[in-house]
Amino acid sequence: MKTELVVFDIDGLLINSEESGRKAWQEIADRYDLNLPTNFFYGIQDVGSEQKEKLLRESYWLAEHHDEVAVNAAAYWKSHRESGTDLLIEDGLLLLDYLSRNNIPIALVSSRNRSHMDEMINDHLSAYNFAATVSGDEVFAGKPDPAMYLKVCAMVHARPSHTFVIEDSLYGIQSAYLANTKPIYVETTRIVDESIEKFCIGHFGKISDVIDYLKETSVIA
Repeated sequence: MKTELVVFDIDGLLINSEESGRKAWQEIADRYDLNLPTNFFYGIQDVGSEQKEKLLRESYWLAEHHDEVAVNAAAYWKSHRESGTDLLIEDGLLLLDYLSRNNIPIALVSSRNRSHMDEMINDHLSAYNFAATVSGDEVFAGKPDPAMYLKVCAMVHARPSHTFVIEDSLYGIQSAYLANTKPIYVETTRIVDESIEKFCIGHFGKISDVIDYLKETSVIA
């Protein structure tokens, strides 16, 4: 099979953009002595607004602080940008470079809005030529709905069945699976378990390990 497209979820795989959110939620939990459920961060970070609202309803004692968290997270992100903090995840660049050398089209998605996504790309990834980018506010439904991955494939005229998706969240893997792509899971924060494994064709401890997988399975023509 000839690979027509490789899509990355930019958050947590290429750019350490999720740490500001984690820090903001932990700060609120400590300030108000609130319990953060196990795996709360894994669920709340990389989802569409509908799924986020559902998760907050389930953790109702946190929901009232969501706006405060959003303000604090935005402040942390702004501070990182203004200080010139390097948020690149170097391991991810190895895979980007490998695909670029082999002339494989690369695309990016993010559950964040277009403005935030463009900041990440312009600040850290401007050296790469991306075939398409899709942000969370450009689709009618966020992850785990497949809309984001279906849209990015359509933009590049790539068949989903010939598209590999690199993800690091449960809802992201579900989204890629429902879009009929070939999802690959990378354990950036959450170790793979049965709930993730059933939706992906492979899982790895770090993103650069995907290079060997692509070579061994001869998916790069």
